[in-house]
Amino acid sequence: NSVFKDTSSGDYGVYIKNTDNAIFQFNTILDSASDGGSDFGSIYLHISSSNQILNNTVTNSGRSGIHLKSSNDNKIYGNTVSSSHFHGLYVQSSDNALIRNNTFSSSSIHGIKVSGSDTVVVDNNTLSSNSNYGLYFSSADDIIIKSNTVSDNQAGIYITGSDDAILS
Repeated sequence: NSVFKDTSSGDYGVYIKNTDNAIFQFNTILDSASDGGSDFGSIYLHISSSNQILNNTVTNSGRSGIHLKSSNDNKIYGNTVSSSHFHGLYVQSSDNALIRNNTFSSSSIHGIKVSGSDTVVVDNNTLSSNSNYGLYFSSADDIIIKSNTVSDNQAGIYITGSDDAILS
């Protein structure tokens, strides 16, 4: 268990780059990354594959709570992310992500945003009180969205430019 607390002046709280087959779990990240600017995330996974982000708590991120960019085959399980300046979770150009049993709440934009990422499963998450959509997908093919609780967002689920989506 580690606690990361920042003065909110940097771009991210934890930067994981060019890393494969790692586990980042049971951490608490508070007040990391300054508000606005480029979206890196309190937990920023970049060009990294087959990792697990498990059971972390991210509170008051100045960017997205968790951000995957150009990172394939990753699992995001059991995390609690609240009060992010952008998205609770942003999956960008990252295929084969499994997003399960997380809570994303009170983000200034979307609870989860998936963009340019294929074969993504979003299962049994709670998305509440986010300023825009609970779940937002663009240019994401072969997605499965099931058994999520989406409540008190401006809108629920939005999918655009995406083929072969299953919602259940």
